[in-house]
Amino acid sequence: QEIAIRTNAACDLKIQALVDAGGIHGRLQTRTFETPGGGHDFDSSLLWESEGGFSHCGIAFVTQFLGDDSATSEKPGGGDRGPLVTQYGCRARGGKTYRLRQIVSMVPSVMHCHPDRHAERLVAFGAHQGFEELRKANRAEWKELWKGRILLHGAGRTWQQLADAAFYYMNASVHAAAPSSTSMFGL
Repeated sequence: QEIAIRTNAACDLKIQALVDAGGIHGRLQTRTFETPGGGHDFDSSLLWESEGGFSHCGIAFVTQFLGDDSATSEKPGGGDRGPLVTQYGCRARGGKTYRLRQIVSMVPSVMHCHPDRHAERLVAFGAHQGFEELRKANRAEWKELWKGRILLHGAGRTWQQLADAAFYYMNASVHAAAPSSTSMFGL
């Protein structure tokens, strides 16, 4: 995801990326703010346990702020139950565009026995590939997927649009790595 902000006048700019599990049934088991063994390959991660303890998922994210190399980065506290947050701040100039890029990975325990660690590895790999390279790969994958769309010959434009929307929804909800025919939390 990329968020672009264009300022029309000088101002103090603060923008943040966060993962907030508040309101989701279950409980936070662990939070990590640096790569095990040291380093900063990702901003932070968490291990979430579903209500009843039937499964877990790991979520990790990494951010990049573009537009001001002197921008400060901080991780505001939220206690052990607060969201994962990375915040950037700078003195923005008028007429300039600032960008916050976020790469996130979510891994269910049915796919890996240490979903938080695997999410960290995946998001670090994504950061290593680079945001633009990930977008390029995503566009190429969608170009290939659209070759398999259903064409309704003789049907009106509305029906084709509905079929295209269903095709998109199905492919956006189901990942090739999913262990079943639907995404990990269903459609």
